[in-house]
Amino acid sequence: MLKIKAVSLALVGLFFVSANAAAWVDEDLPVTMVLADAGVDDALFEMGIRHYQGDGAEQNYTKAFSMINKSAKKDYIPAQNLVGLMYEEGTGVKKNPRAAFEWYEISAKQGSSLGQHRLATAYYNGLGIESDYAKAFEWFEKSANQGFDLAQHDLGVMYNNGQGIAKNKVKAAEWFSKSCSTGNKNGCDAKERLSQ
Repeated sequence: MLKIKAVSLALVGLFFVSANAAAWVDEDLPVTMVLADAGVDDALFEMGIRHYQGDGAEQNYTKAFSMINKSAKKDYIPAQNLVGLMYEEGTGVKKNPRAAFEWYEISAKQGSSLGQHRLATAYYNGLGIESDYAKAFEWFEKSANQGFDLAQHDLGVMYNNGQGIAKNKVKAAEWFSKSCSTGNKNGCDAKERLSQ
């Protein structure tokens, strides 16, 4: 059985990119710090990322979590996704699968393709909730329909294995192809294996 897992540092980059935030130059750091102190959600997130990565600020996961969590509570979707991941992995906060699930659910319900993928993964693996392939399929499909390549691959896996949906090799191939067309190597590999 395939286990779908998070890849921390790659996802941190993905959270940052999904925020549509350009890398702030070091001259802007004092402004960002002032805005974060004033509670501006994207500045809190930016400073949290800086503390997470040790880029322009000391690497401090606890401080990173605190700042990113404040941003998440202000409905900043990229922060919600990252708080979920930090709870999932216990980075800067005590590991709490249920809290991770809840943050992914909040983000997913707001339409975040990344949040939908993470929620689907939680349902698939039973993270913070009992495993439910039908729910995993539902959320992978929502994310995949927004063009999220990881979800497209994972939806193909579910069709291929008949998890949460009737087994359908044609649909599996379609989703693997969509994932592959975005450059997702796993999608390309799965498409190739299916055609053999």
